[in-house]
Amino acid sequence: MPIVALGWLLFVSSFFLIAIVTVDDTVLGWRVVWHLGFPGWLAAVLGFASFDDLRTDPFRSIVASAAALMNIVMLVSPWAVIKPHSRLTRGLPRATLVAVFVNLAVLGAWRQDTVLGPGYYVWVASFLVVTVGLHMARFQGVAHHHDVTQSRVA
Repeated sequence: MPIVALGWLLFVSSFFLIAIVTVDDTVLGWRVVWHLGFPGWLAAVLGFASFDDLRTDPFRSIVASAAALMNIVMLVSPWAVIKPHSRLTRGLPRATLVAVFVNLAVLGAWRQDTVLGPGYYVWVASFLVVTVGLHMARFQGVAHHHDVTQSRVA
């Protein structure tokens, strides 16, 4: 499980790195570039708050809200290590894989007018690393279970 632990370390560190660097927008017909420097934890809070923009920009609002909800998947993922044979654990590798794609959708939704910082990329990488680690642990568990059942038969 050291791979999963590395993913959790990346996840936690991403909240202290800059996730959103600049936003290029038009306000009242004027082009405005804001140099924000939002850390990851603030970007996550803003993702949850993006439901307010549902009427003005539904696609971005849904993507931001879904990406913020993916943080819950990561917070639940230690359960896969604590209780590897529970019902919740069976779905977590797939949930983290879905989270990788949802989190990458943020890049597609904002790439034209937002510069994403290293915190965003570390955040996405954390989901990818945990996904790989959980899948590896799952397959190792299946192989171990198969070896145990085969030794009982022999």
